[in-house]
Parts: sequence; C-alpha cells; structure tokens
Amino acid sequence: LAADLKKMSSEVNFRPDLIFFTGDLAFGSVSHDLMSDQYQAVRKVIDSVRRAYSPEVPERDVYLVPGNHDVDRGEITPEQTEWLRSPKRQLAEILSAMESQTKQWRAWMERFSPYRTFLRGSGLAHLSPEDPHLIWADARELAGIRVGIIGLNSAWSAADDGDKAKLWCGFEWQIATLRQRMGPVDLAFALIHHPGNWFTAFEDPSGFRLLRQHVPIILHGHEHQDHVEIDGDGSLVLSAGASYESSWMKNAYSFGELDLSASRVRLWLREWDAAGRGWVARNIAGRTKDGVYTLDWKRPVEKLAEME
Repeated sequence: LAADLKKMSSEVNFRPDLIFFTGDLAFGSVSHDLMSDQYQAVRKVIDSVRRAYSPEVPERDVYLVPGNHDVDRGEITPEQTEWLRSPKRQLAEILSAMESQTKQWRAWMERFSPYRTFLRGSGLAHLSPEDPHLIWADARELAGIRVGIIGLNSAWSAADDGDKAKLWCGFEWQIATLRQRMGPVDLAFALIHHPGNWFTAFEDPSGFRLLRQHVPIILHGHEHQDHVEIDGDGSLVLSAGASYESSWMKNAYSFGELDLSASRVRLWLREWDAAGRGWVARNIAGRTKDGVYTLDWKRPVEKLAEME
C-alpha cells in the first residue's frame, strides 16, 4: 500500500492535505493477539502511509474513527448486549444515556480502552481520546477554505457478528454536538464506520438522512465494498474498501481531489490484483477512465452556508 501511494504520488503529482481511516484499525480481541500489540502494528501502518509522501504528512492531518473490531469484545457482557437489543428499547433511552453519561453508558465505553490508549500514544490528540463518547470535531484552513471534519462513533453498541440492523448510534445527539463543536465552515467531511443499513429501525434510514443534510461529504467503511454515490441533495458518500491480507472482498483504497472553483471531484480508485501481487486501477464501466472517477459537484459551499 505504501509503495503504491508513493508511486501514484509521483505519477499524478499528488500529496494529500488529509488522510482518513474509517475504522477497524485492529482485528479485535477475537484473534490470538492482544489488542495493545495490534495497535502497535496499526501505528506502523499509519506511519508508512504518512511517510509515503514527500514531505511526509503530519500526524495532525490524520483522522480516524473506531469500527466494530476496535471494540474489545472480551469486555462485552451478555447483559449489555441483551439490553441493547431488547425489542422494548426506545431511541429516547439511548439518547438519554448518551447525554447524561450514565453508569451504563460508561460501561459500554470501557470496551474502547485499548483504542483510547492507542490514540493517546500516537500523536492523535486532535481526535479527543478523553472524550466520553469518543467523538470529535475539527476545523482547518486549507487553500483558503475553512474545512470542518467530524468523527462519529457508530461502533459503541457493537457486540458480535450479528450486529446488522441492531446497532444504535444516537445520530441526532452526535450530529448536533459535533456541528456545534465544529463551528462555521465552508466545507465539511464526516467520518463514520458503519453505513446506514446497520442500525435499528429507529435510526435506519433516518440517521444517514440527517447526516447527509448536515454534511456534504460522508466517508464510511465496514462492508469492504468501495463505492461512490451522490444523492438527490448533492451529498457525496464514499464507501471504503478494505486493505488487509486475507480479506474475503477485493482489497481497495482511493484518494481524491476536490476543486471547488471548478465544482469538480476527481477520485483515483485502486484495487489489489492478487494474480500480479500489486495495485492496479479499478475501473467502473461508463464511470471511470484509467481508474479516475470525475464528478461534477456543486453542492458544498452554498449548502453549508444555508444551514448556518
């Protein structure tokens, strides 16, 4: 991966302003390796990605959110899972627990202890490792544009491989909190691990709809299927592929360029070719040329201005 980043950087004269990871940095306590050891390997991966560019991308420009494998499953109790998945559960109870930071909420968040320790020791203080919800917001000046980035925690209620359509996020509370922390911006990104179809009926499809209304660019992972989508309101949703050995889906990654003056997005889609043991351009019939996906996109600045 690092070698391909370096190669592509030279070929297209590209060095990123920001690097995004959308979760599942570790494999979790379901493997034989301690999560603390796994995060040491994660640190090396992140550093190799940053250092693929010249000059290297600072840690301050790296953004990530937790995935379900970043939850320490060894700390999940059957009682916690039973309560969260009970058909009697209501969204109001979830939002109240989040906002009040109840003892029950703190117990759920204890399962992120290895992930939180990793953030503290990795120069990633801008990702608010001490935040009781493990969510964060940031705003930066890039090329004369005020850019906001928010990170949601969609994995806090994750328990096992049966999570689909059973997760809680608390979109309403998280989005309102993060928009306030982020402040006025010209353009915003949101990072979240899970796509919208992994949440309970109380938050699917309403959760992602709300997120699309507030943030024009959404990046998520989890399903290991890279995809590019623009909805009717002009929200751009990028689904990340996986990038690790033994993935059952095709490994993939992407990098992109947003040109606000031209109202254009260009995405370079890359996928791993197992036969040749190397990265190649990923093409989509009728959409890409040599792996480059070009989109006319006019939403971001004016839409955010309307919402302030």
